[in-house]
Amino acid sequence: MKSSLEIKGLKAEINGTEILHGLNLTVPKGEVHAIMGKNGSGKSTIARVLSAAFTEQTGELRPVITGGDAMIFGVPLRRLSRRKAAKLSFRIGFLAQDAGSTLDSSSTVAELVAEPILSRDKHFNRREL
Repeated sequence: MKSSLEIKGLKAEINGTEILHGLNLTVPKGEVHAIMGKNGSGKSTIARVLSAAFTEQTGELRPVITGGDAMIFGVPLRRLSRRKAAKLSFRIGFLAQDAGSTLDSSSTVAELVAEPILSRDKHFNRREL
């Protein structure tokens, strides 16, 4: 695998409104990149799509991939099953920018990051975190 992230012509919409209009991006393995832009430019939508948060069953509006391709660690995100999304979520995650109001203020950052992993896998070695 040469790239940890490969996006080609990605299109996504939320509630029928196209948010991403043909995004192209490659992040080679071992590199770190930042996505910056104006409010409403699609940064959070990109994050939700790349973290497979669009497969979760929540009450909030979720992005839908409508075109192009996106692969994370060699896993294609189009038509991603919930099972594959769960496996992928051990390697990548998403924390919404407005999540602060719903997080437990008595927890440490490490506990907040580990909680989704530990709730999915009861046999996970907590000492590895």
